[in-house]
Amino acid sequence: LVLVIFGLINPTATSAVTAYIAATLVVLASHLFFIRPLYSVDLPVIHPQDQTCWNKKIWSFSWPFIVWGFFGWGQQSSARWALELYSDSYQVGLFSSLVQIGYTPVQLGIGALTTFLQPILYARAGDAADKDRRDSIDGLIQSLIVLGLVVTAILVAITFWWHELIFSVFVGPEFRSVSYLLPVVIAAGGVFG
Repeated sequence: LVLVIFGLINPTATSAVTAYIAATLVVLASHLFFIRPLYSVDLPVIHPQDQTCWNKKIWSFSWPFIVWGFFGWGQQSSARWALELYSDSYQVGLFSSLVQIGYTPVQLGIGALTTFLQPILYARAGDAADKDRRDSIDGLIQSLIVLGLVVTAILVAITFWWHELIFSVFVGPEFRSVSYLLPVVIAAGGVFG
């Protein structure tokens, strides 16, 4: 939707933001439409003492993710800040083009796969009291890591041979000089994921 609106309107920053807002509103409306039927389901009444117990459980599970989020934000932002501080905006643009074409798609793919697999892994692990179930999950996770590294290696090989073609399709001519670094950025995204 963003690309369609951006292509139909004069391609400027304003039309890009307008297209992004329109796409966001469409997604919001669809979520409201599809989630509304779930509100009619009668949920069990939670007593105050049970609510406190659940709040503690949720907090004990989620606080590491909250803390780690600050480090993730710093890691994602610091590279651009450092480049701007020690170099210039053009270098930041080169870096951003590599990140947007290589690192971000790999991270999105890994994030989608992780989101899909987490409930399956938790269901197979159960309450983690059974050692055989834990060992089974450990083996499955190790297999998934190996699979992820193999897929990363394949992507690195593909981008090693076709980095110029990929950049000619997705990146403006002024940023194509760094296309040879795309395999390295793909490898970084895959290993980090």
